[in-house]
Amino acid sequence: MKLLFDEMLVPSLVKRLSDLFQDSEHVRNLALAHAPDMDVWNRANELGCTIVTIDRDFANLSLVGAHRRRLLQLGNCTVRHIDERLRREAVKIGDFIANSSKGLLLIRAEPSGTASKPIH
Repeated sequence: MKLLFDEMLVPSLVKRLSDLFQDSEHVRNLALAHAPDMDVWNRANELGCTIVTIDRDFANLSLVGAHRRRLLQLGNCTVRHIDERLRREAVKIGDFIANSSKGLLLIRAEPSGTASKPIH
């Protein structure tokens, strides 16, 4: 499972999660820092990556017909909480990427950890 971490997330997540999400990238490593969302979206599709973001703009893109699955991290939280939540949900994320007809998976990164759910 290859992930592309958005600008709003720290680049260190790539290394922290490399044991589960090999070949993942951060937009900064791809010269996409400050790039328009559509450029990030298109690059993710080219690379076969799923976008990880806290930015709701990507959710809006998924509504207008660009069909790439992505993960949406909601809420302000620490890197540790994002790391823990992605690890806890790794099997669900893999299943979503491989099998879901939905275009967006909401994952709450807060420590309270409400359930993830696929949408549209």
